[in-house]
Formats: sequence, C-alpha cells, structure tokens
Amino acid sequence: MNNKKVANRKLVILGNGFDLNLGMNSKFSDFADSKYGKEVLQQNRWENPRPYWYNFEENMAQNYTSALLKKIRGEKECVKSSHLHEFGYYLKQYDNIAEKLTEYLEVAQDDMFNAQNEILARKQAHPFDHVQTIPEVMPETDKKLKEADAILSFNYTQTPQEIFGVSDERVIYIHGSLKDKNIILGANNDFNFQGEINDFTPLRKIFRRDVNDFIQKKKPDSDVLSEFKKFDMQFYNYRNLPTEFYKAKILPEVLELDENYEMISKYFVDDQLLNFGNQNWDRAMKIKEKWKRNSKLAPQIIDYVSNHLFRPFKIDFGVFIHSLNEIEEISIMGHSLNSDIEVIEDLLHSCLKLKKVNIFYYGGESISEKMRKVEFVLKNVFYSDVDVNLISYWAK
Repeated sequence: MNNKKVANRKLVILGNGFDLNLGMNSKFSDFADSKYGKEVLQQNRWENPRPYWYNFEENMAQNYTSALLKKIRGEKECVKSSHLHEFGYYLKQYDNIAEKLTEYLEVAQDDMFNAQNEILARKQAHPFDHVQTIPEVMPETDKKLKEADAILSFNYTQTPQEIFGVSDERVIYIHGSLKDKNIILGANNDFNFQGEINDFTPLRKIFRRDVNDFIQKKKPDSDVLSEFKKFDMQFYNYRNLPTEFYKAKILPEVLELDENYEMISKYFVDDQLLNFGNQNWDRAMKIKEKWKRNSKLAPQIIDYVSNHLFRPFKIDFGVFIHSLNEIEEISIMGHSLNSDIEVIEDLLHSCLKLKKVNIFYYGGESISEKMRKVEFVLKNVFYSDVDVNLISYWAK
C-alpha cells in the first residue's frame, strides 16, 4: 500500500494577455492587420470580412450552433446562402491560416526576445546603470513562474522559457507551440458542439488536441494520420463511440470496462483515471489484442487508443504534477476566463485540494473585470473556502 504523502504542487495558467502585457502584438487582430494575415485575407470571399476574421475562432462556434438549428428546421437554402456555408472554406484554409499565424508569431516573438537580449547586453556593459530586465520589473510574476511545478499555457510562445528562465519540460502547451510548429486553432467553447452534426469536428480544439498528441507520440505517416483523424472524429459525434468498436467486435468489452469508471474530470488525467488504469490495465490489453485480430485499422492507432483506455486524449501535467489532487495553488496570468471556459471550469472543479487561486491583472483592467474573474473562480472551485487573490503583474 502506498502511504506517500501527497505533494503540495503549484500550477500557473497562461493566456494571451500574458504575452500582450509583455508588449507582444499577439492578438488575432494584430495578425489580421499584418502582411501575413493579409495574404490569407485576400483569398477569402466575404464582402465584409473584418468582424468574422478578427474573431475567427468565436465565429466558428457560433456558426456551428446556427447551422445545427437550421439543419433541424430544414432550412437548407438559408444555410447555403449564409456565412454558415463558409465552413468548407474555414476547413480548407485552416492549414494556411495556421502556417501564416505561426510565421507572424515567430517574428513577434523574436522581436520581444531581441529586445530582452539588448537589455541584458546593456546591463552587462554598464553594470552600474539602472537597467532592469523584465523579470526584475515583474518580481512577483517571476517568482510565481519559477515556483510553479507546471505551467499550463494556452499560448504558442516560448515566453516563460526565454524571458523568465522556466525549463521546457514544465510548460504544457494545451494548443501546440511555435517550437513544434503544431499550433491549434479552433472553436473555443465545447458546449456549442453538442448534437449530431459532425462536419465541424475538425475545427474543434478538443479534437485537434487528440490529433496533436497522436502525432507527438506515434510520429505517423500521412496515411495513418488521415486514418486516425477519421477514427477519432467519432469520439465527438452524438453517440461518442467509434463504429470501429462494433465492427471489431470489442464493443461489449469496452462498455463493460467503462462501467468501472466514474469520471470526474472531462479534460484532464485525474486520480480516478489513474486508478482505473492501474486496476484494469490487463483487461484493456486483452481487448487490444482482440481488436488487432478483428481489424484492419493501423496498429499505431489501436495501440494509442488502447493505451488511453479506449477514451479520447486527456491533458497530462507530466512528471512534475502526477495528480490533480496535488495542486494546492493556481496562478492565472493573462487568461480572460472567457475562452476555453469548459477546460478552466473542469480544472478548477477537479482540483479537490485547491487552497489558493491568484489572479494577475494589468494596470488598465477595470474593477468590474477583476471581480468577474474572482466570481468565475469562486463559482467553479469545488470548495467555497478557496482563497482568491488579485495580484498586479508589476507587484514588487
């Protein structure tokens, strides 16, 4: 029996406001106004693209909800004549937009890093001058980043590593990174995608996270990757079970296995999933062998899905935070708590030993905006006695 004391871990959540506060022009609207964005923009067919383009991800989610309602009502002509018909265009342009956005952000990131390097060079050349680096003028921010056992980044940039000296292995990129050239774009809010229509699945972030993880772990060729995408999309239809399980005659075993699992966290690896895996690993491997005997699906896909206990991918904090129940403190830096809210809600609610949440704010942030974030946290934590603090990025 393992009686090891649960560690007290600290987690930092980074959103785009963090990079913006450091001076990086990392908004999607900044990209749209740049030469990289204009190259893509010139190809689109909207008469007035600005509101749709500047809120690319949000509009995908809104379009899906409207498309679902119109399909239910049988309004086929309305769908074809509206912006909803642009879905095919969104999908075709996805790779192009991701490529150009990567190029733009790499330049913006390099500009910031070069500026920081110039400051360091001046500081070394003139040690007695009052020259301060970014970490020195943001000591509390620097402290929380360095104390963190893991950093969950919704950004694509290497800012924590290059500016604040955080090690690579402690930064978990939920939506891919510039370094790996695998950034994820997609609809922000998962609840917009409930229903039977599956056309929008390739633009859902939760699906793209699965694909990214499969690429990182299995290094598939293009044929296997295409096969995996087709298979994995079925986890996000209204039944949430791939027909492959039925065809390979493993559906009864998968369902029986599933009866032993009580899910708490939808998006993260938690104690329930870890314990379930430990207790049922041998059963899962027997199902995998039967699946291989009865299927023509690529072995890489069968291995990957079986190793995830026949479930979609869940976010893992790596070796530094083994369990969500180890997390006692979360610091939120630059995340609006407006986008990807299901993921944040799920995380706050699933950290059962959470004691403190720090919300970092910038100078121009209104009192009402600060209080909205505090209320969001208090609404979603498991226990109401969690201590919530507001901290300025520039706090000494």
